[in-house]
Amino acid sequence: MANPFQTFTDFSYSPEIGSMLSSNFLERTPTAAYYSSPTGMAFSTASPNRRRFFQDSFQDIYNQYLGELGSRARQGEISPLKFADYLERDPFTERYSRLNPTQRGIYSQDYSPSTRFIYY
Repeated sequence: MANPFQTFTDFSYSPEIGSMLSSNFLERTPTAAYYSSPTGMAFSTASPNRRRFFQDSFQDIYNQYLGELGSRARQGEISPLKFADYLERDPFTERYSRLNPTQRGIYSQDYSPSTRFIYY
């Protein structure tokens, strides 16, 4: 008897599954689209603070994407905006620039220490 699960285990040997995986995989798996985004990878390699922000903000950016889809649907506009295409707009830099310096991991007291007062 042939193995009925053979097509599910051999992704590299099945051209049908390979093409299906490459065309629909990013649409069906938003985390894969997010963490493999070229824009996100370029953003996160700039500094450790940006990398941490990129790793922690998936859900916020995905919710922002869903909100944009919802607002388009309410206006009657039906355009297939894919999450991977939304990520190419660079929502990372926009959200990161709106953070205050402390949230970005920049501490101003490192550069200007507190002053001591000596009273006689």
